[in-house]
Amino acid sequence: MAKLSFGSIIERKRKLKNDKLTPEQREFEGEFGVFIKFANWAVGNCEPQICCNDDSNEVDGLMLEGLNQLVGRSVVNTEFSSEKNKFTLNFEDGFYLMVTKNEQEPIDANYSLTHLGQKIGFDSIH
Repeated sequence: MAKLSFGSIIERKRKLKNDKLTPEQREFEGEFGVFIKFANWAVGNCEPQICCNDDSNEVDGLMLEGLNQLVGRSVVNTEFSSEKNKFTLNFEDGFYLMVTKNEQEPIDANYSLTHLGQKIGFDSIH
């Protein structure tokens, strides 16, 4: 599971209680968001993978190190491929976030898009 936020920083209507998040993450969110559930995902630069959903999310873990590479970078385009069961967010400087179906999950992978905290789209990777 992962959530990425984009755009202007807005105050949450309801603050999160998760103490693993920073105070800023608990109190604010991005204008736009992508929430990924029951899927595999990977962050990379050009081709080499930097981290994926299986990596450690501890403070010094590979997952946080890789996701932090995306902070401050703009999304330049998106790619959707039904035959490869994936979608990719391409960031400036060759960075990407690729989402694929997790074959181990009994249900379809899915993701949702939000704007100003409201869900605006939802899809599954079959």
